[in-house]
Amino acid sequence: MEPEWWGEHTTSMTALVDAGVRMIRPEGPWHGRRRLAGFYGGEPVLGRGPAGLLDFFHAHVAEIGILTAWARATGSGPVAVGGISLGALTAQLVAVAARHWPDEMRPNALFLVTPSRSLTAIAFEGGLTGALGVPEALAGAGWTPLAAAAWAPLLEPIGEPAMPVDKVVVVLGETDTVTLYAEGEALVGDWGVPEANVFRRPAGHFSASLGLARDDAPLRRFVEVLETLG
Repeated sequence: MEPEWWGEHTTSMTALVDAGVRMIRPEGPWHGRRRLAGFYGGEPVLGRGPAGLLDFFHAHVAEIGILTAWARATGSGPVAVGGISLGALTAQLVAVAARHWPDEMRPNALFLVTPSRSLTAIAFEGGLTGALGVPEALAGAGWTPLAAAAWAPLLEPIGEPAMPVDKVVVVLGETDTVTLYAEGEALVGDWGVPEANVFRRPAGHFSASLGLARDDAPLRRFVEVLETLG
């Protein structure tokens, strides 16, 4: 979602700032001020199929690792990574990739809103991709779920996160048809995220994140997690 969509509305992350958390809001490749001339924000991510996602994650995941190291060098507390929707898909890859990174690049905690275990499922079964005609376009280009699954190690959170699972907080929308509620639950189950850190809401994909401005219980729980890290 592009920044201008929010207008002058207060971000749902206000509770973190109010709790004294320094928050950095990076713009991913091809979005916002990084939008390519002649393209809509984020268009290359979906418009190029799996190749677009591969390029996006290859660039942004490494950027977040570097930004984590910078935040640690310029602050005195733990460093957390989080995201909503595509941001959550990025953050969950950061969490897994960070197992192989230097200590200074590894986040201490993770906050995910509407994540998903399977990018293949999103592409071929998701409501947003379906409305945009992505499954048909992929099929026309020769992509099948089986062919896409071969790229799963570069697109999906395979394996355990770098941080302890009790330092992971997840928000899921029970009627999310975009990143798919069932796939969010699958990720929570695979990782063994404690129930106290999983917030299920009777909401869809976008309303689950917007609802944080009204019900900040997941954010307050995340602050508690950060406080345990000192």
